[in-house]
Order: sequence, then structure tokens, then C-alpha cells
Amino acid sequence: MYEPHPIMRNSSFYKNYWEAYSPKLKRDVCYLGQANYELWLLIEINHEIISFCERPLVISGVLNKKKIEVIPNFWLKYKNGQESIVIIEASKSEKQKREITFLAKWCKENNRQLEVKDYSYLLKNQLLINNAKRIIPYLSSSNPIDLDIHKVSKCLSFEKRTIKTVLNELNDSITEQRIIVALYSLIFNNKIASNLNSKPININTEVWLHCPEEESQNHTITNY
Repeated sequence: MYEPHPIMRNSSFYKNYWEAYSPKLKRDVCYLGQANYELWLLIEINHEIISFCERPLVISGVLNKKKIEVIPNFWLKYKNGQESIVIIEASKSEKQKREITFLAKWCKENNRQLEVKDYSYLLKNQLLINNAKRIIPYLSSSNPIDLDIHKVSKCLSFEKRTIKTVLNELNDSITEQRIIVALYSLIFNNKIASNLNSKPININTEVWLHCPEEESQNHTITNY
């Protein structure tokens, strides 16, 4: 629906440039600034968000008789059909306040939700951000083998098991790297449940199968 607005190389933030591969979009993404990068990680790993676009459009207009132009940080689309525009509140300046006020008005007129995220939001989600940093590179560099996905899924049950237990059970038939890729793919695609939103991901991370009704209640990541 949207295409990323290009980053100007003369931007004062260009030295803090991030580039990565998005498993959700199946394309490369790029960002300026740590906050954009960390917010992308939370978006990427959120099961409720099915699509997104960074710097989706330039929104121009007039606010209080003055021209204004804003490039939102993200456009999001959720499973329930909701579309949101996201802006990072980087400061409490008058300029930032005007941008948020203008975007709120635009979103209301265009049937979008406005989500304002500040640094405190990123700070309280550092655990999930760090887990996403570990999972996403595996999905970017390796495609899980269907047979591995099948074997790993059969090894799991509704009872919680650690990744270490799964590795020990399957290491005679699958390499550790392939088991990890399969597990991370299953977690990322919400095919299995895990405790990665409450514990650092490692060999002691717990994984288990969950029922469809549980998926929307207890085990999906909903703290975006």
C-alpha cells in the first residue's frame, strides 16, 4: 500500500543509519536513529501486526494557519484490519507537539489510528527488543527446512519444554543450527508459544504448543 520515503543522505542523523532484512515484509528495510530501529524490532516480532511500512508517506497541510509537513515513522496494519500511523515522540518541543496534533487530525479524517511512542516505551521493552535482535538474524540468513519444522513441531507438546531439551532430543538427526532456525521460525510465526516476552532467549527458553483460543489470550505478544 505504501512505499518507504527515501532517506536523504545529507540528514543530520545519517551517521546513525540502520539497515536490515525484514522477515515479515520479505525485503530490506532501513532506518535513521536507534529509536526507529528498536521500534521496528518490536513491530517485526508482534504477531498482531501483519504488515507495515517505514516512512510511509509525506503528509502536508495547514495547522493554525501555518503550513506543516510530517513524515510518520511507520504505517501499521493489524490482523483485525486496523491501520495505524506511528510517530516517535523524540522531544517535548513545540514543533513535535504541532506534528502530533496535526497527525491526530489527519488520522481522524482518514480513518487511521495514531500511535505515539516515546523513549520510555522503548526502555520498558528492552527485553523483547533484545530477544528480537537475536531471533531476526537467524530468519534473515536461513530459511527453515520443512522437514525440520515438522520434526521440531512433533517434538513439542502442550507442556512447556526448554530449547535445550529439544536440542538434546533431535541432535542425532538435525544439526543444532537447523533446530534453532526451525524453533525461531515457529516462534516468529506464532506457530508455537514461548516465554520470550518475559525471559531472555537462550537454551533455557521454554516453548510449547498452544490452542487457537489461547493464542489471542495468553501467549501472543501484545505489548507493542
